[in-house]
Amino acid sequence: MSNWQATIRKSFEFAYPIFSVLTILNFLVFVGLTLHLGGDALNGKTDAGRYFLFGYNAHTGKKGYTEVNEVIFQYSRWHAYSVIITWLLMLAGSITLKSSIRRKKSRG
Repeated sequence: MSNWQATIRKSFEFAYPIFSVLTILNFLVFVGLTLHLGGDALNGKTDAGRYFLFGYNAHTGKKGYTEVNEVIFQYSRWHAYSVIITWLLMLAGSITLKSSIRRKKSRG
């Protein structure tokens, strides 16, 4: 393995756990806000210029649509996308890291 590859591997091994913690925190914030707001935009809908989140509403104790303004709806949508993307990256990183560790053990 060349010197630059070793440097990249070490950097990745250092950064991956930090990224994983941030990904889990992002997910927990998303869950908390989804419960607080009454759902998320990915399951929600728009109807005649009105915006609705769909999910469990902790305030009412029921599942259903909750009307919100456009800003909250767009925030919810993008936060949901960020959770999906970061979880996929964390999964790919985990596979890459395990593969790297296996190769490292087999060499030495």
